[in-house]
Amino acid sequence: MSSINWNKFQEKFGNSCHNEFESMARMIFKIKELNNPNITLNQLSNQAGIEVEPIEYGKDKISFQAKFFTNQVNYDDIVDSIGKIIKYYENRLTKVILYCNKKINNSMKYEDAVLKLKSKGIELIPYCDENILDLLKTNEQYRAIRELYFGDVDYSSLIKERCDIFKKNIQRNYINSKFINRDELQALKDNLDKKYIVLHGDANTGKSAIIGDFCNYLENENIEYLPLNLDENYPEGTLSQYSKSLGFNISIDSLIAMKSTKNKMVLIIEQFDAIRWNSHHSGNALTIFYQLIQNLSGIENISIVLVTRTVDLEEVRNIFKKYDSKDANLKEICVNKISDIKLKEILGNNFSKIQDHTKALLKTIGNIKIFNELSNKIDNICTQADLIKEFFNQKHQQLKLYNCEDEAKRIEEYVVQQQKSKNQLFVAENEIELKYSKETLNKMIEVGIFEKTNNYKIRFSHQCLYDYLLASGLYIKYKSGCKINNLIYLYNKSPIENLDIVKQFLEILKNEEDQFCHILDEILFNNHICFLFKKLALSEFTAFNYKSKQQVDLFYKIINSRFYGKKYIYQLSCNKPYIVETIIDNKLYDKDLSDYDFNQYVSILVTVLSNNEKFENEYLKLINKNHNNMERLSRLVHQIDDFESSQKLFDKKISIIRENPNLFEYHSIDELDSKSPERLLDYIEVVIDIDKPNHMIELIEANKIPITLKKYASVINNKIYNCFCNSKDTYGLQYFYDTNCIHLYEKLDWLKDCFHYTLQFVDFETLKKYLNSKINYVIDCALNIIPTLKNGYKILNFIIDTKFITKQNFHLTRNRIHLISNCISTFNEKITSKRFKSLENEIINYRVPNWIDFAKERLKQRKIGIYCAFFGEEQKLLLSSLNFEKLNIATKDFLLFLKRRFIKPEMYPLDYKEGVSECRTVVSCINDKKLSKQQWIKILTNNRTDKKEHFSTTVDKNGNFVSSDIHSIRSTLFTYANNNKEMFIDILQNYKLRQDFIPTILEALAINNKSENKSQNEQILNVFKAHFDLQDEYITNSFLRFIRETFVIDEWIIDKLIILAKIPASNRMTCVNEKNEYSKLWQEHFENNQTLSIYILMNYLLKLNNRPVWLKDLIKICKTNDNKMLKLSELELYYGCLNFDKPFAQTQIFNLLNQYPWLAEDNLFFNMSDYCIIEKSCKKSFVKFYQHHKNCFTSKILEKYLSRFIYYYVLYGYYKKEVVSILKQQCDNEINIVMVLFDLIESCFIYNNECKNPLKLDQSRRLIIVLKCILKHCKKASESLMLKAKENIYFFEKYNLLNKLLFLKNNDFMYMHSLLELLKILTPIKQYDSFIFKTFLYQAQNNTNFSYFSIDVLNCLYKLYGEYTTKEKRNKDKCVKIIEKIYKISYTSNLINC
Repeated sequence: MSSINWNKFQEKFGNSCHNEFESMARMIFKIKELNNPNITLNQLSNQAGIEVEPIEYGKDKISFQAKFFTNQVNYDDIVDSIGKIIKYYENRLTKVILYCNKKINNSMKYEDAVLKLKSKGIELIPYCDENILDLLKTNEQYRAIRELYFGDVDYSSLIKERCDIFKKNIQRNYINSKFINRDELQALKDNLDKKYIVLHGDANTGKSAIIGDFCNYLENENIEYLPLNLDENYPEGTLSQYSKSLGFNISIDSLIAMKSTKNKMVLIIEQFDAIRWNSHHSGNALTIFYQLIQNLSGIENISIVLVTRTVDLEEVRNIFKKYDSKDANLKEICVNKISDIKLKEILGNNFSKIQDHTKALLKTIGNIKIFNELSNKIDNICTQADLIKEFFNQKHQQLKLYNCEDEAKRIEEYVVQQQKSKNQLFVAENEIELKYSKETLNKMIEVGIFEKTNNYKIRFSHQCLYDYLLASGLYIKYKSGCKINNLIYLYNKSPIENLDIVKQFLEILKNEEDQFCHILDEILFNNHICFLFKKLALSEFTAFNYKSKQQVDLFYKIINSRFYGKKYIYQLSCNKPYIVETIIDNKLYDKDLSDYDFNQYVSILVTVLSNNEKFENEYLKLINKNHNNMERLSRLVHQIDDFESSQKLFDKKISIIRENPNLFEYHSIDELDSKSPERLLDYIEVVIDIDKPNHMIELIEANKIPITLKKYASVINNKIYNCFCNSKDTYGLQYFYDTNCIHLYEKLDWLKDCFHYTLQFVDFETLKKYLNSKINYVIDCALNIIPTLKNGYKILNFIIDTKFITKQNFHLTRNRIHLISNCISTFNEKITSKRFKSLENEIINYRVPNWIDFAKERLKQRKIGIYCAFFGEEQKLLLSSLNFEKLNIATKDFLLFLKRRFIKPEMYPLDYKEGVSECRTVVSCINDKKLSKQQWIKILTNNRTDKKEHFSTTVDKNGNFVSSDIHSIRSTLFTYANNNKEMFIDILQNYKLRQDFIPTILEALAINNKSENKSQNEQILNVFKAHFDLQDEYITNSFLRFIRETFVIDEWIIDKLIILAKIPASNRMTCVNEKNEYSKLWQEHFENNQTLSIYILMNYLLKLNNRPVWLKDLIKICKTNDNKMLKLSELELYYGCLNFDKPFAQTQIFNLLNQYPWLAEDNLFFNMSDYCIIEKSCKKSFVKFYQHHKNCFTSKILEKYLSRFIYYYVLYGYYKKEVVSILKQQCDNEINIVMVLFDLIESCFIYNNECKNPLKLDQSRRLIIVLKCILKHCKKASESLMLKAKENIYFFEKYNLLNKLLFLKNNDFMYMHSLLELLKILTPIKQYDSFIFKTFLYQAQNNTNFSYFSIDVLNCLYKLYGEYTTKEKRNKDKCVKIIEKIYKISYTSNLINC
């Protein structure tokens, strides 16, 4: 290229020179200093002194500064940056590279700043002017930077040109050139913050059209993007060569990296699936793609949008995760088929004219596009073959007008022949023009048969047109006399690639109705045709509904053959009444059936049950025959459809559920409510009638079935009322409360809920009957519903006329008074003045029955300080619900008096729950008062403050019990002191308080402290020193809690801890052999002052360098006492000696554990072994202790021992014999050896594909030995190992363990799940193909659960097939054979169309 200089740089970038120079410096810095062009650099928004945060590289912490000057060097600017480096990055930096476009001279000011920087341990290295230019000129590694910043190439224009080409080509995917607003487009817009976005879907779902609209959005938002269509620009050669083929003289990843330094950049990769199916060199293309993604993985400010078919989704997902493990960076968007609403929008008036099966065909964008291109819309098209046939018929009619129809057909044949022979999707335009008329070719492009790309290549406008023409060619040959077997055999060599062609051919052959069964017969029973094509024939048989004797005969020929057999009965007979009828007539299932045959027969009958008496009778016969087999009866009952089944079958289902309520299973109860309320009523009646419908009431809740409850309210309500009348649960019906917030598990609750809900729809006479009921719940329900009724005042009239209030005892039903009050307040304006007066008098004269006895009881309560009224609260509540203005004067005065008297309810609070004892809050006399420091001092120093221990109360104006006893005051004091520590520290230090308050304050000060708050902790400690009392248990407890929480230590504290450690502990524990007993002991030893003191002293010992004199006495106390907690304390004391006397600590711990082996469950033992294991004595004692006591160890001790054995073996080479022995003998016990092993791996070795504390060679070898031992001896453990291997796949690949892991002859369900999960993340998988073939074949033949995994297995095999190139023909053939074997072995309904 031409010479480069700074003048050229300035001419190119103008006012943007400073920003562009910084971007260029950043790229040079990555390559030259960090040797990684893709590394991510962190830049703060207010970065000072340097351009990016320091990054560790080798021993250095390095960053850079970029300075671009248009005239002379501004040394003040450089010195200012150096000053900021010293201010903000001292001790965080060791090296700074200074990039500058000018030469830096020896300025005094600059040199002083550099020396000052050096004195802080930071070296400044200038890289300026000619140094930069020479680097870019001479080093090819910097070619991309040179081209971008000094070259003449306008990359933005090149990208814009490629975008225009991409958009023009993609417009062919639009329907009538119109934009279709789809949800998937919005999802793309919303997720542009993600690094990777995968847009996936099946063929012809409109992915490309969505991408075209997405490109328009990006342009409108001024977001630059680079689109790559892998179908048109197939990756070949190397990444660099591929980039050049696109017109870029630098690689794509370098271009995107440079562009993204300034603004957001989006890379769009369209038609990724082209790599799989459109080339002889897919392996090389994948390598280019992997390299591109890897190179872009470290670049920020970019999004990669990849478009592919769903079948390739798992592989794409794993490629992205391989280079970026963060799930948050990946978004998957599925493109679904078109909905009916959207289809109607697209088709307009044509939507209502076409048949349902045609609408089903038009759920994909590809078929819609073909349909819309028809000049005469056909409303009854069943298959894609019919659609394409009509497309060609109409296009040929158009060409006939130009007298070129015949030549057009010859061109079609020629293009098909060329594409097929060359295995390409294109044919060169000049190649066609050498043989045929250019005008005819142009007309074919004009009518829409062909389309021409920008590089003058011709292809069919839809891929399915090519498939159809190949199939049509086969049909023509068939009609001319060629045998069907010979025609299909032509495609045997590449069956997967030709499946669509053969499928189109068979769809065309369907028109030969009389011969079609014979054709299928020929395919199915020809030994030379591959099974994949036979599977297609079976699929066509299931879809062929032309009733004929030939079809029935073929059905029996298939199921009676040795090659197929009875396992195909369901697939071939479902939804075919005429075949099922012969099954019944021939009594195929009339004998004693196995579970498999029974389930198969039930599944067949269910598909034809719809209102067919013969099939219904057969189904009822099965029910009666299996009435005592609950498993089979359950299946039969669940298969009777609540919507579509006949009334006879449904009635049978209800009768069975009455006898067996647990058979009821309905998860869409709201759907049943809306579509078939009359049948839901039958279920409701079952719940009402039977004794224990517990399972049913969980599913049929009142709020889920509003339609049914409203429609049949009277029936349901009356049934439930009768049920109440006969109920023995008088308590449950005594009280009324709203059940909406209660999850219903009891029948009575459910009945009450439904009764309450339906009551709003019953007539007034029913409500009057309920008000006279003897059932309290019914009465209250009726009262509760009255205010919601439009003419509820009529019921209020009934209440007044019958003197309803006078008859009530509100003390027994306290909530009822509020229900009545609500009725009155709602309707009192609508009653006559006569009734109003009558109601007013009735309320005034109301008295609770036996009210005199009640008054006497109230007077007794007053003598002990409880002041409650004994009359008037009922009148206050009920009179308040009347219109105050209508009351007479005396009543008004009386009501005002009552309102003053009852500020807060006494007997009738609104939130009162019937059946719950009345209770009040007990508060101290200083509760809720904001007391000042002086007020607190007055309380705490006042000897008259109540010291009584008994409960003495009064009632405050809020209705709470107020107590001035010592307990209530202490409770309030504790809360205040804990929230105001500084104030109470000062009070304790400067005032003489009453002694009984001091422990409470100290307890409050002791909790919720942080060790870093040293100043406050010292003040609290001084308070404890001033008031410490060994005899006061509250104070010593608080003291120990404070020390344990803050670990404040001095000599005074040590003295007190030693004293407390010598005071005997209570012997609470006597046995440590039961389950969880040790954990209880461990927890309890923190609750005992003696053992807690020793625990704190242990932590103090660990900081000492010499043995303290008091240690011997404490050890003696623990040693001479059999208390279990003190044995734990003895262990803690020995452990505390590790720092100053390791041999002593080690010896004593082993001696102690030999006497009390259960102590090995404590982590201190294994912490000690970690610390001492390299000592020969510890190594020997550790294994000896295990050998002597392993038979009495708990599972937790054994698990910990195993983890240490593995750990020590891997790191030091110890205990190989023990590791192998345990893995052999204990592989099936409860110890999760794999989790232990992988915890070790993850914590020490592997992390996100990078090594942390990498293993040495000998350590790696020992780790592999352990893993191989597990794979060899532990079948169950191997499954877990496989699951964990998924998280550490690169470790297993690195050490060549995957081959051993993949081929494990294990038939377990979890093994297959683990295997498939593992294979999903392996890319590519063809390196493991021999294992995949052997394993899948073995599993298919031996695993009874294999059918559950069959679809995933086939998807894996199809993925494997797609990885092979055409040169790997033998492997492709083998893969096809395995796929066919899988189909043959596990042929189920799931696989028939797979």
